Amino acid sequence: MTLFYASLGLYALVFLASLRLETRSRAFLLIALPAPLLFAGLSLAALIRASGHLPSHFLFERFVQLGLWVGILLWLDALRGRAEGIGRYVLFLILVLYGVAALFPKGITPPVYRYALPMAKLFFELEAWAFALLTVSSAYYLRSLIDRARQKEGPRSDLQQGRRYLLFGFVLFLASQFFGSLWSLQGWGDYWMWGKMSAVGVVVWFYLMFVLHARYVPACGRRFESAAGFFIFVLTIAYRMAWQP
Repeated sequence: MTLFYASLGLYALVFLASLRLETRSRAFLLIALPAPLLFAGLSLAALIRASGHLPSHFLFERFVQLGLWVGILLWLDALRGRAEGIGRYVLFLILVLYGVAALFPKGITPPVYRYALPMAKLFFELEAWAFALLTVSSAYYLRSLIDRARQKEGPRSDLQQGRRYLLFGFVLFLASQFFGSLWSLQGWGDYWMWGKMSAVGVVVWFYLMFVLHARYVPACGRRFESAAGFFIFVLTIAYRMAWQP
């Protein structure tokens, strides 16, 4: 827990610093991110060591993992010079993830036969990377939404980047659902026996398709698309809450 709160505090400091420094120095995120990423990685490693397996069921451990993956994606974008102006929004969403995680029981999933199956591991890891990509996508949509609320015409690349991350995240989410159905067959003897998660997964699936196609509906407009795209982040949190016992 010390490592978790240290990473949360460092992410908060980097976020506050980004409000002033991000637009002034292209190297800011490259220099500032390694410290919170290190502690987030150590926190995740401590959880894995204590449980003996990768994060799976409980919201706390999953959001610790997700915060690390999202931070790595941001750092990679900074490395390629593509994170200018978006870093503060991504960091804000990481803080929301960690804040939600801090409100839930700090438990780790105990060893359970069904969660140890290969298809279960594929499901959980693909889902984690899908949600990391969707979080970054939501940050771009959020930036576009705020710019439009301020009557400011933001760069068109915001929506384009949001759509790109959304598409990649959608593909990985579909892959996770495919392997999840195979896991259900292995663990319960039926493709749709993993309870409420099958229904919630279908809701997320259709919503992602809706946002992907909103750009082709003139009546929606860019502000509506931006708001719908940001809501993906809220939906992913609700999806993970459905797993919490």
